[in-house]
Amino acid sequence: MHFGATTQDIVDTAAVLQIRDAFGELLRTLLAVTDDLAGSIEKHRADSVMGRTLLQPALPIRLAWRLACWLDPAVEVVDAIVLARGRLPLQLGGPVGDLSSFRGRGERVVQALASRLGLAVPTIPWHADRRPIASSVTLASRAAGVCEKIATDLLLLSQREIAEVELPAGGSSSMAHKRNAIGAVRAVAAARACRGVASIVTCAPAHELERAAGSWHAEWFAVPLVFHVAGAAVEATSESVAGAVFDASRASEHLRGATLPDATDVERLVDRVLSRYEGIRGLPRS
Repeated sequence: MHFGATTQDIVDTAAVLQIRDAFGELLRTLLAVTDDLAGSIEKHRADSVMGRTLLQPALPIRLAWRLACWLDPAVEVVDAIVLARGRLPLQLGGPVGDLSSFRGRGERVVQALASRLGLAVPTIPWHADRRPIASSVTLASRAAGVCEKIATDLLLLSQREIAEVELPAGGSSSMAHKRNAIGAVRAVAAARACRGVASIVTCAPAHELERAAGSWHAEWFAVPLVFHVAGAAVEATSESVAGAVFDASRASEHLRGATLPDATDVERLVDRVLSRYEGIRGLPRS
């Protein structure tokens, strides 16, 4: 059934195909996040809020600037995922990775199979060189990290003591007055789990000789879980961003007596981010 190939060829190629599909799901949900952020920037162009550094009130800023600082990394990771999906390589090398089991026809078989599966043709088989897997895991974790930043900021801004943002919330089992922003909490938890599971791959010992004993097998557990929790982080962030409501009156209270800054440079910076966002607007949303 798999003449010339070895089990690792089959397992790695299957993993790459699953990664491609998983990147597609991350991409779809991340695009929803970027759409909502871009829409909020346009909606709140003229709104000002108190900027905070070291978690303390600092100087007034435009709300559009804060949103642009969330949008730009999200657009960057969308671009990176699009590029990575097109470069995912086939794995086919045979028992020791040198194509010798194909009796001189190895290159032709690799090119034909890669074409049939829609995968890139690798320079050489990568049994013990885990860059394709490690870079994919790192990118998924990076997507989760971008969302963790957004969700964390939303959680801070939704605290009753600040209350400049209202988030979709659930109740408490013991305190009827509480509104727990469970979506944003879920996003933060999932992103942190993603970082931890990703380290099983990114911090694994080098794969020994031609095929590894142990590090490769740990990927079977870690890689799917990385994408599961990355997907949860992005999905929960998307729901939180879509449901967030800005309280302009509360923001004005925090600005009382403050001098609003000149916004000329900020407008240019925000427009630069929106221009970058325009580059991904043509990507399919489903």
